[in-house]
Amino acid sequence: MARKSPTSISSSCAICSGSNLASICASCVNYRLNEYNSSLRASRRVSVSLYQKIERKLEAKKKRDEQVEWRVIQNEKIAKLKARLRFLEEQLLRDKAEVAEGSAVLKVKSESLDSAFSALRKHRVELLEKFYRNLNCSQNLGLMVITSELLHKQSVVIQQISKFFPMRRVISDGDIKDGLSGSYDQICNARLPRGLDPHSVPSEELSVSLGYMVQLLDFVVPKLAAPALHNSGFAGSCSRIWQRDSYWNPCPSSRSKEYPLFIPRRHFCSSGEETSWSDKSYCNFGVASVNSERKPHLDSGGSSSFNYSSALSTFHGDSQGPSKGYITA
Repeated sequence: MARKSPTSISSSCAICSGSNLASICASCVNYRLNEYNSSLRASRRVSVSLYQKIERKLEAKKKRDEQVEWRVIQNEKIAKLKARLRFLEEQLLRDKAEVAEGSAVLKVKSESLDSAFSALRKHRVELLEKFYRNLNCSQNLGLMVITSELLHKQSVVIQQISKFFPMRRVISDGDIKDGLSGSYDQICNARLPRGLDPHSVPSEELSVSLGYMVQLLDFVVPKLAAPALHNSGFAGSCSRIWQRDSYWNPCPSSRSKEYPLFIPRRHFCSSGEETSWSDKSYCNFGVASVNSERKPHLDSGGSSSFNYSSALSTFHGDSQGPSKGYITA
């Protein structure tokens, strides 16, 4: 039997096409199945594309709905905020009106109170001038008398202290023993050093004069009620650089600004190297050395270059004049 070509195969053979029944031969059945499969695939592709298109449209519609809903919510919030803003503005206007009214009332009351206080002060002054004029005058006069008496007693005390510690300026032509000449300040016949030079007077006279000066300060400062930057004590004294809290505070705010007045011999200053006073760095105030020359000032007979007896006699002679009551004054 001859083989049929593909073109010769139609939708059905002569038997199947001639009959009114379904295809019964294998070739017709396969053809029908292939045709049906192709139509199913085409329908599936169309349905998939339509489904994707529908999904895209649904997604776009969902986004549009969400945007519309968000806009609606935001519009509602904006409307609520605008209503709240209008309410707050109205409340602010009411509060401002109340504050203005209250301030006006307070201003009127304060003006009335000021006028009442001024009238009371004026009336009080008139009463004082009328009934207590003599009392005010007597109190003022008493205060003036007390002040003048205090100043007089203070001057008397200072005069008595100056008799205990007489000071004067002398001009020396030179002594045979010490060879010092020029103008000097003396306290109780003891010469004070010239400026910051401790070698301008002999060492024993320097110690005596500085001791007298320390005692004079101890007497004068409490009587005048004046602050002092110098503290004296047993076996020495010290001075401090002026500071804001140095007037009434006995202790310095910084120990580095406290300078001893009497320096031990082992801590001597020199102009060629840095020195330390009690392990602190200090300047030497322009003095090359505070060490006295090692020369014998006292001879074998016990006499010295400074006459202590004259100073003591002057001191005791001056102390006979003032009364003993000035110490408690």
